[in-house]
Parts: sequence; structure tokens; C-alpha cells
Amino acid sequence: MRRLLLIFLLLNVLEIHAQTDSLTVHVAGRPLADLLTDEQKQKVNYLFITGTLADEDYAFLRGNNLPKLHELNLRKADIDTIPKKAFYDWDFSHVNKITINRYQQIYGYIVLPEGLVCVEDSAFMLWAASDIILTGPFPKMGNDVFELGRQGILIVSEDNPYCKLIGRYSRNQYIISMDGKTFLLNQGLGDEIPEGVEVIGEKSFSMGLIQRVVFPRSLKEIKDYAFYNCEYPHPLGLWHSYYGEFVFQTETPPVLGKEVFGGDRNGFFYDALLTVPEGCYENYINADEQWKVFKKDKSELSIEGLESEVPLQIKKGSAGWQISCESPICRIQLYNVSGVLIDQTLLKGATEHLIPYPVVETPCIMRVLLDDGNEFTVKL
Repeated sequence: MRRLLLIFLLLNVLEIHAQTDSLTVHVAGRPLADLLTDEQKQKVNYLFITGTLADEDYAFLRGNNLPKLHELNLRKADIDTIPKKAFYDWDFSHVNKITINRYQQIYGYIVLPEGLVCVEDSAFMLWAASDIILTGPFPKMGNDVFELGRQGILIVSEDNPYCKLIGRYSRNQYIISMDGKTFLLNQGLGDEIPEGVEVIGEKSFSMGLIQRVVFPRSLKEIKDYAFYNCEYPHPLGLWHSYYGEFVFQTETPPVLGKEVFGGDRNGFFYDALLTVPEGCYENYINADEQWKVFKKDKSELSIEGLESEVPLQIKKGSAGWQISCESPICRIQLYNVSGVLIDQTLLKGATEHLIPYPVVETPCIMRVLLDDGNEFTVKL
């Protein structure tokens, strides 16, 4: 009898606890802040919302008025657009974090509406939580929806019938259409896009970090702003930058949408390598003016034919290679024997520079770009 009474009391305590921690609120006409008691605001962990949200409701949510909130569930809400800066600078870091690995921690998350159609500019910029869960079709994205390199916080629910997440917590994480034909969002460092993909979606790499992207033979089209304002990671610190490589395997270049390689930071592509099948470089350059943003084809960086007389002094010393030039140097790039860029140093007009041995592995190719526009390439 005592055991039954104890179980009964425990169940009642758990029910009360659940009622306090988990709330379902229908928002229609009245502000969300007015629909919650002070106690509920202080204790709610899981908030399920139906109805619609007004601008003042988004302001209330991102104002950290729910100090213990772990999940905001909008799945059944009547919302088709997440407005501009809706969750801008919303800090979830006060919630106890869940550690996935040394690089991944989850503080809190949002479940997006099933009927979502559009996410407007900067909606999740400076977002301090970890996961945003997509439950319906992939929405149209505005500009700078996420902070640079943080697209990985958008994941896909397991029961989503429209798209799927591949490579969770890996460097090659991405979202793809359920039929595998449309690449929707890059969330890693690029790497290899799978065969079967025919379309690179609009803004799919925008505001992302890229090292090397290998495009499939099945690729036919790259949509508008696909690589708008993407950048590269800095694995060697502030003074060295790794510039990316774009590898296309089809002789016929894919059709390009508007400003595919555009943006405020499109100088990235000027230094990126464009690699295409042998003899096809002109096919790409002549197909669309946008291909000309790339500085070099990888085939131009092979070992053969690179040794030439250059107005440089390059000396091998005890600490590394000492480079001197009468004209100001803009940057120095190093390539391995396969023609892949392995290091770059920005000099801002210096006439001398030392490249230490841990950075230089010989044989390699050194490309020196001067402020006056001239450039020289030598083999070390």
C-alpha cells in the first residue's frame, strides 16, 4: 500500500513538473508576453506555439525573457515567413549545454514551422544556440541569414519528406533534396558533392567557409548567388590564408544564374583555383563572363614550364626561404607538386619576407604577386 501511495505521489509531482516546464500557447491577437504568467516565464523549458507571432512577440523571445527555455517549437504555428532579424542576437548560452564533441555544443534549439516558405535577412545572425530544425520544404533564404560559417546550425527533422541532412557533425555536412538532385545548403568546408546532383541551389554556399569543392559529372546548373560572399578558413593563423579550389569534371560548363560568384568579398574567387578537364579551360571562360573572376586554371600551375628568369632574390637560409624584391610584394603563394594551393602570405607592399621551413615543403611552386600587377612563378 505504501509503495502504491509513493508511486501515486511521484506521478503527481512529475505531472506538475511537466506542466510547469512544458507549455503550449496559442497566440492570436494578444501578445505572447501577456499569455504567460511570471512563474511560467521563469520556469518554462519547452514552449510549443500555435497561431501566429507578431514583431513584438519575436522581440519578447530574443529579449531573454525566458531564462530556462531550451526548445521553442513552432512546428504547428501558422507562420510562412521568419521576418528580418527575428532571432537576431538571441542568446541561449544561459541554458545548460549538451556537449556533442570538442567542437559541438547544444544550448537550445528552434523547431521551424511546417509551412515555412521564406527566411528573411539576418533572421538568425549572431544566434547563440546550436540547432534550428527544418520540418518542411527548404525555404527561400534572404541575405546573411546566418553568421559566417554557421550554416551548420540548420538541421532537418527525421520525418521531413522534402529534404535530408547528410554528414552530421562532419566537415562535409550538407542538406540535399530528397531525390538527391538539388544541393540545398553547404554546412561544412565544401569537399565533394555527390554524383546525381544536377542543381546547386540558390545561396547554397553563401556566407559559408570553403576549402575545396569537387562538383559531380551530373551537374547542370548553379543557381543565383550560390557562392555569394563565401570565404575560406584560416588554418595557419592570421598571417596565412588558404584559398580554395573549385573542381569541375564536365567538359560542358554548368549554366550559371545571377551573381553566382558575387558579393562584397568576391576577391576570394580571384585567388581560388579553377580546375576543369584538360583542354576545357577556354570552354568555361568563354561560356559566361562570371567564370573570368577566377585568376588561374590549375593546369597553368603544373611543374613544367614554370621555371623562368625573375627579378627576385630567393635564398635558402637556416630558418627558411628569404625572398627579396625591388618592387613591393602584394602576396606570396605556395603550391604543392599537384598544383594545389597550400599556403598564402599577404605582405601589403613589403619588399622582403621570410617563409619558415615548417610552412615550406619542397619540391613546391612559389608564386609571387607584386603591387604593380606583375607576377612570377618559380620552382623551389
